[in-house]
Amino acid sequence: GALVLARNTAALAEFVGDAGILYQTVEEAVVLIERTAAWDEARWRGVQSQGVERAYRCFSDRVVLQPVRDAWLALASGSAGVATARGAGAVPPA
Repeated sequence: GALVLARNTAALAEFVGDAGILYQTVEEAVVLIERTAAWDEARWRGVQSQGVERAYRCFSDRVVLQPVRDAWLALASGSAGVATARGAGAVPPA
């Protein structure tokens, strides 16, 4: 788990979630980074745990790859499965 520092955009805010810090300007990013120098070990451990927890919750292979596998199997099995996979958002429209 690492602290993520990302520009404050809707897409990055959603991606980073509670496991990072968002900034608007380069100057703000500098200030945020400088503030981390004062963090104690307990704060860093908390940030690490939060990052690891978010990674497993949002980006583990079961979360990310399972929909890809399901869509592939649906495509391989014929059109009935494709409709199901599309309905779940796993397959983009043709």
